Amino acid sequence: SSPAPPPFNPSTRQPFSPHPLSSSANSPSGGQGNAVLAERAKDQGASTDLATILSKNPQVRKLDSEIEALETQIQALIPRGLRALASEGRAVEIAKTLDSLDFFQASGPAAKIVGEADQDFRFLRDSELRTVEKRLSNAIDLGEKISDEKKEEGAKLRRIAATQIRDFANSILNAAKEKLTEKRPKALEIGGTLGSEKEQEALFEELESLVRIAHYAAASGPQEFVSPEAASQTLELLEELKIDREVLDLSIEAMQNHAALLCKCSTQGPQSWVAAYQAFQHLRDSLEG
Repeated sequence: SSPAPPPFNPSTRQPFSPHPLSSSANSPSGGQGNAVLAERAKDQGASTDLATILSKNPQVRKLDSEIEALETQIQALIPRGLRALASEGRAVEIAKTLDSLDFFQASGPAAKIVGEADQDFRFLRDSELRTVEKRLSNAIDLGEKISDEKKEEGAKLRRIAATQIRDFANSILNAAKEKLTEKRPKALEIGGTLGSEKEQEALFEELESLVRIAHYAAASGPQEFVSPEAASQTLELLEELKIDREVLDLSIEAMQNHAALLCKCSTQGPQSWVAAYQAFQHLRDSLEG
């Protein structure tokens, strides 16, 4: 008999970013592309301060921008998550449909900021989270009147929740792995619906994407943010790939509870757990079918 594949361990991976040359989610100094430019400049005896390099070299700055744009275009063509498992028949058609849909529907006063981050498949940076917080605090009430103080506090708690989800994305993914190992161990074994390393990789890439989407929702506050059509197509893809829906729901539930716990442990704002919990709950509700 063939040996069992090595267990997939999401803790060994960084949160998914399909654009390694774009600016990183948590670093103001940029991503790998910028690091390469800085290293080259260092080799030539120039200043290693990236801002100085780019400001003094417009051609380098232009090249950096072009490389980033090209990387984005290339990576957008690579199937990720469950779509990577679609190889024939109806599954391929569904995967193509999902490629044309925005799973996350940005809305509200911070829609533009969140939408742009989603297009780049990245988490919001600290500066962007503070801008989102400010816009939510200054938003005009269209329904029930909410005091400025409560709006500011709510926006702050959302920023804290989104930061926790982003900074502890790997820990949140590990919670899903542990839950599946406990509740559905046969699914991860040879012959199971996720018995190969490739299938487990695809599932956790899908879950990484859902963590990022929950991060957006926690930050910006929409009550409903999942495209109904994209959710329906995702469930249909699961069926075509013969992956039990319970696998996905158990994973999201585990991530939901762990994200809420992380927020409760935050010294900045324990009440931020509500925003995190609600974000994952909408994902669960949307993917129930």
